[in-house]
Amino acid sequence: MLAIAHFVVGVAGGAVLLILFPKIIPNLLKNDILFLIGSGFWAMLPDLHQIGIKIMDHGEGWQNIFWFHTFMDKYPDTPIYAAYMLGIMLIALYFYYGGLK
Repeated sequence: MLAIAHFVVGVAGGAVLLILFPKIIPNLLKNDILFLIGSGFWAMLPDLHQIGIKIMDHGEGWQNIFWFHTFMDKYPDTPIYAAYMLGIMLIALYFYYGGLK
C-alpha cells in the first residue's frame, strides 16, 4: 500500500478520535495538529521495514491496531486508492474543524 494512504488514514482516524473525545485528547496534548501528525505516523509504523528498520514482522493481523494497516495492505497500490483515502481524511478534518455548524 502506498505510504501516503496509510498516513492519511491515520490522520483521519486521529480526527475521528478528536471528534468523539473532544474534551479528553486536546486537554492531554494541548496541540491537536501534533496528535493528527502522530496518528498518521502511527499508521505507518509496520512499514518501517521498507527503510531498513525492522521492529515487527509485516502482515500479521494484530497490526490492525495501527489504523487497520494489515486490512489496508490487501488493497492495490494505486494512486486512485490513495486519493480515496485522502478524501476520507479531508472529510474527517472538515468535521473536526467545525463543519456543518
